[in-house]
Amino acid sequence: MKIRKDYQLQGLNTLRLPSVTSRFATISQPSDILELLNAIDPETLFMLGGGSNVLFAGDYEGTVAHMRIKGIDLIEETDSDVIVQVGAGEDWHTFVTYVVSKNWGGIENMALIPGTVGAAAVQNIAAYGQNIVDVFDSVDAIEVSTGLIKTFTRQECELEYRTSIFKTTLKGKYLITQVRLRLHKNHQLNTDYFMMHVSYDSLQGELKTFAQKPYTIHDVYQAVINIRTRKLPDPDKFPTCGSFFLNPVVSITKLEELQSKMNELQFYPLEQLSYSSPAGLDLKQQEYVKLPAGRLIDELGWRGKTIGNCKVWDKHALIFTHNGKATGKEFLAFTQTINRSVFEEFGVKLESEVVVVG
Repeated sequence: MKIRKDYQLQGLNTLRLPSVTSRFATISQPSDILELLNAIDPETLFMLGGGSNVLFAGDYEGTVAHMRIKGIDLIEETDSDVIVQVGAGEDWHTFVTYVVSKNWGGIENMALIPGTVGAAAVQNIAAYGQNIVDVFDSVDAIEVSTGLIKTFTRQECELEYRTSIFKTTLKGKYLITQVRLRLHKNHQLNTDYFMMHVSYDSLQGELKTFAQKPYTIHDVYQAVINIRTRKLPDPDKFPTCGSFFLNPVVSITKLEELQSKMNELQFYPLEQLSYSSPAGLDLKQQEYVKLPAGRLIDELGWRGKTIGNCKVWDKHALIFTHNGKATGKEFLAFTQTINRSVFEEFGVKLESEVVVVG
């Protein structure tokens, strides 16, 4: 393993924002982490995966380690399930594609999400009605202070909406090296996704355009890719980090207040992000619900709007991009302006899903 000085990170983050880190190292195997920890101040270490969930607001006066541990191994198999162990540095979508090719179910709705498998576990990702927590088995992680490897079970990871123990009480204290997921051979498809207001996208509607019943795992995988490709910018052409803000949690009282101002304001159960048709959205027994952050932003006319070098994507108000000339500070200020406008109009403060560094 080689430690490089004054390393440019612009090509390693999907926002493609310029940032120089004082030290940089590539992690190809767990022993590289141990070697690195012995050579630097662990307090300055930032672990970079696919770079799809990070905003470098400036240069970083510390060490950036690029997680590149690879490998996909079948470690357990029964008549109904398989447990697959995956290196934390594997590309998530590449892994999903591999799993679908094996006809193993459980993550096909999460196709085309950028980032690495390790980051998917830390973030507890979910998309189109499917959640990684539902197939999560365990992870291996190295403790930064001791270099010891520990296995965390699903329960120990404390997976909640878009977060885990590695983003809360153990943030910066452990580095994930391996992830294990339990996938299904006899899989029940989830095609309930339904998004209101802008385009009325639904998985079932998309499936009808190209596939025949009974639908397969690959059909659902392709339907998700079709929808995401249609709605989201091509990351090879437009710098973006995907959805920038988390869906906010509000009280039922606040929901009713906002519904009086906005037609067809969709909302979701608090315990997990699930999508369904309007008839299935009766949450009157709930004290709190989640709202689509993109809808709040869209309602204020931000979709397609440009300020300086930064822009809100014209097909999805939760996606931000820039023209290639933006600095990290400018892009961060742009997102803060949007957040402030939502709070001033609706009294809802949005929380960044993206990690801001520098």
